Amino acid sequence: MALGTLIIQTKYGYSDEETALQIQGTAYLQFFCGYREYDDSKLPFDSSTMVYFRKRLTPEIFGGINELIIKKASEPERSSVKEEVKHDRTDTEENDDKHDVPKPPANSGTLIVDAICALSNIVYPQDTALLNDGREKLEKIIDELYDPEDGVKPRTYRRQAHKDYLKTACKRRKSVKDIRRAVGEQLHYIKWDFGYIDHMLKQGKTLLPKQENQL
Repeated sequence: MALGTLIIQTKYGYSDEETALQIQGTAYLQFFCGYREYDDSKLPFDSSTMVYFRKRLTPEIFGGINELIIKKASEPERSSVKEEVKHDRTDTEENDDKHDVPKPPANSGTLIVDAICALSNIVYPQDTALLNDGREKLEKIIDELYDPEDGVKPRTYRRQAHKDYLKTACKRRKSVKDIRRAVGEQLHYIKWDFGYIDHMLKQGKTLLPKQENQL
């Protein structure tokens, strides 16, 4: 696992976290690391384990492994010699040997890969959940920037905004009119929150890198 993981990271330039995620969700990378069957239910290892992988397999050891692979690939195949010896045997001996040699497992089934079944971190563009999530992030930024010494805390109307969101989100069938109304309402609340944050920044407040990314 350690060797296969480091080869994958070196080949594709992934970070430690991305390497673990790629192995979790990619069948051929799991096969390369020695998995007997595909398993995406959990991470193969914690990303911090990559540090110990690199300590155990130093660049010198990596170079030695590379030399062994090249040497092994350069050796003449011994299978040809075995085939010549096998042809010299009698028919009886060949039949006896066939009973002793296990047959390789045959392929069974068909792997169907469909992008529709893939996991997605992006919601449907019409979904008001996207706007609701953004509004909640803005409200959290306002809470973190607010200082009681600044005076009255800005009113974000978060309870009413959440009710307006649930009013549409809980419907099994949403008409175009319902979606447009819900989107307009959430955009209205978001506009207010952006205005409050801009005002706070003009007063000298600063955002953390995480908050800047969320904004």
